[in-house]
Amino acid sequence: MKKNGFTLSEILIALGIVSVISVLMIALVSTARPDKYRPVVLKYYANVAKVTNDLLSNSSIYFNKGVLQNGIDTCVGLNCTHKPKIAPFTSDSQFEGDHKYENIMRVMLNLDEDFKYIDGSVWSFRNLVAQPSYPPIHGNEGYRLVIDMNGDEEPNCFYSTDCRRPDQYRFWIRETGEVLPDDALSAAYISNPRANRDADREYAETHINDFIGPSDTPAND
Repeated sequence: MKKNGFTLSEILIALGIVSVISVLMIALVSTARPDKYRPVVLKYYANVAKVTNDLLSNSSIYFNKGVLQNGIDTCVGLNCTHKPKIAPFTSDSQFEGDHKYENIMRVMLNLDEDFKYIDGSVWSFRNLVAQPSYPPIHGNEGYRLVIDMNGDEEPNCFYSTDCRRPDQYRFWIRETGEVLPDDALSAAYISNPRANRDADREYAETHINDFIGPSDTPAND
């Protein structure tokens, strides 16, 4: 006798198989999908590195005045805080002195007066020579940059043992213009730009203690 349709047990078995496949597919997709901030962090990193090196290559913006101390130039790279010789950086004192770099970067990166970008992220620069009490783990020259992806919204933390879902990413900008990651997750993104989420987290966990440093407060003041 010909069967019409499926029995209840056949339907239940089919549903069970579909459920197992769905769980496996969700896990696979979740593993393959990068962290949502990964492409943005990589873009910011590339932009900061390019703009910084372009600035240092321009002898009308960063230069020394030939002042020597014991035969050595007292001004090197980003530590050359003399006022630039070209517009729009010639008419305002904010473009010289200890805050020269961050204020020029604010203009070059199209940040507003509060150092906020059009996507809502807030950028904080700290001059590590003028304010050495907040050094990055790597050294105390140049600048630390903290980018908070969602502004004042929580959690307001970088990747650490107390923060597994960060919204802040940190970079150390050396006086020579070299830009280095200054937290474990930023380091994971930059070390392997094509890695998946699991690989990022594994790298970050392995290197988390390499980036233990003091907490940060806004530097643009």
